[in-house]
Amino acid sequence: MRMINRSAAVIKPKKPLWDWVKSIEPDTVIDWEDMEDTSVYLLPDVEHLLNEDVEIEDYIKRIYRQIFENELESWYLDKSLWPADRTFELFQQWFEFEIHTMLFDTVQGAIKKELV
Repeated sequence: MRMINRSAAVIKPKKPLWDWVKSIEPDTVIDWEDMEDTSVYLLPDVEHLLNEDVEIEDYIKRIYRQIFENELESWYLDKSLWPADRTFELFQQWFEFEIHTMLFDTVQGAIKKELV
């Protein structure tokens, strides 16, 4: 097993996201408190960021829009349904994020990347 040179952000939806989903599809049954399968985004290694005098939270601020839109797209491809004003403040209201700095690769093979 080897440590990899990345950090990770686990993105967890909050109730306002589910309220948005229900506003589009009122009959949707969602138990948002039991949501276990969440998204994980690989980030630069913390040491790399610190060498550039960037805190990990500042890095999230730089890329939050990509994460936000990826999360919205996982629900609805029609962008006209998305909130128009996708600010960092709204992102924080709709999602919590946990940062993890020690990532280990337990698989021998190469990582396959796909463009999404």
